[in-house]
Amino acid sequence: MIAIAQVVGGDTVIGQALLYVAPTVAVLFGAAMYQIRRQAQWYSDRMDVRRERAGIERARATIQRQMDSNHISEARKAELLKLLEDLDHSEVQVELSKIQILDQRRHRIP
Repeated sequence: MIAIAQVVGGDTVIGQALLYVAPTVAVLFGAAMYQIRRQAQWYSDRMDVRRERAGIERARATIQRQMDSNHISEARKAELLKLLEDLDHSEVQVELSKIQILDQRRHRIP
């Protein structure tokens, strides 16, 4: 804007208006870009969480499908039940770590 004001002429009304408005426009533009960056980061974090949850749900469905099979031994069913419990535990750990990461980002001043 300052370059435009210099081309127009700093002694003209339009040139002076551009010179006075330039800092305000720069601040508003910077604030808008900051908000856009924050929203993009939030969206990216949410997509990561959704992807991880979808992977856990697929694993859970696979284990459940194997457990429901008639062609599987009781020993294997016990192993699968243990895997399902481990999956539940890992899901809780993932959720807790995501909450901690999001909380740290919220309190951090960039």
